[in-house]
Amino acid sequence: MVVQGVFGAFAVSAGVLIAYRTRWIRVTRRFAGSVAAAATGFLLLLAAGLLFSAFGAGNGLGMHRGGLGILFGVLGVLLGAAFLALDFRQLEDAVAHGAPREEAWPAAFGLTTTLVWIHREVLRVLTVFNSALPLQLSCHRQCAPSAHTCERRAPARRTRERHLLRCR
Repeated sequence: MVVQGVFGAFAVSAGVLIAYRTRWIRVTRRFAGSVAAAATGFLLLLAAGLLFSAFGAGNGLGMHRGGLGILFGVLGVLLGAAFLALDFRQLEDAVAHGAPREEAWPAAFGLTTTLVWIHREVLRVLTVFNSALPLQLSCHRQCAPSAHTCERRAPARRTRERHLLRCR
């Protein structure tokens, strides 16, 4: 799954770079303000989910499983892509204005941070999507080819996420 995450982050990065270079994405002050507002809302929502899960809500606000988890993961990838466009603009402006060499490392650090965020969010989407697969698909992956039916046993503890499968 890590390799899929790397390829996913690479695909997002290449797509944003192509869109930026062909000027499909125009980074303006309004765009930067919109991205900052979206990032603030996204981080506040993640913090609220963390607080809910810390005080016994288990799954937080539902952002870690199912359709809502996939939606939040995709939103995180889109937000990371928007930050990547902002990073490209920062690098382009620095080169155009002849920034000194000492200013290269903060730009590189920002770009690296954005790429790591995109990679993390792609992994999150893949993980949530993988855990949302129907029981039959996961059962047939674990059963021998001669087993025709799979049976679901109740988990020993209610807090466990995975279901125990028994093949017949």
